[in-house]
Amino acid sequence: MDSATLGTGYSCTLTAGFSKWRNPSQIPRSIQFVRHQQNKRNLLFKSLKCVLISHPSLAAVRLRSLASEFTGLTEPIDRVKRLLHYAELLPPFDESARVPANRVTGCTAEVWLDVRLDEFGGTRFAVDSDSEITKGFCSCLIRVLDGAAPEEVLKMKAEDLMEMNVGVGLGVRAHSRVNAWHNILTSMQKRTEALVAERERRAEPQTQVVSG
Repeated sequence: MDSATLGTGYSCTLTAGFSKWRNPSQIPRSIQFVRHQQNKRNLLFKSLKCVLISHPSLAAVRLRSLASEFTGLTEPIDRVKRLLHYAELLPPFDESARVPANRVTGCTAEVWLDVRLDEFGGTRFAVDSDSEITKGFCSCLIRVLDGAAPEEVLKMKAEDLMEMNVGVGLGVRAHSRVNAWHNILTSMQKRTEALVAERERRAEPQTQVVSG
């Protein structure tokens, strides 16, 4: 059976032959069986198409692109330079958000993180640090996760970030800098989870107490 036959569910010969039977019940059982089998093939074909056109998450696509960018740099110094380049691209941090509640703990450098949900349900992040290397890390995280759905943010793992290989060759402070990935990501996820929980709480119908 050629592709035209598969796409329509009937061969040209069968389709032309159906016209002499106005009542579908009058169609011979052998032809009904052929049509049934062709319809089953069409259903399978459509199901396969649905599977093939499924897309990965926005954050996963961004991470893959960024990881490819860093792993293409074989020299550690070049990866450090790329981090510093991303540090320069980090958007300015709102000074009003530089408060103790937005401080990320566990990092050697000072890091501030502000998180909110936009009107479309996306997660928006603003980050800053007093360390240029850490700012580079923050900028990469912003590049991957800013605007992503909360579910995507919560599914991200620190191990996924290791594909970028930026911690290798950074010297004696490499371990603390790699930990910055984990600490900042964990803070992003905790605050995202809290915002989602707060949004769901507000969406719940309020029980009214009627006094007698």
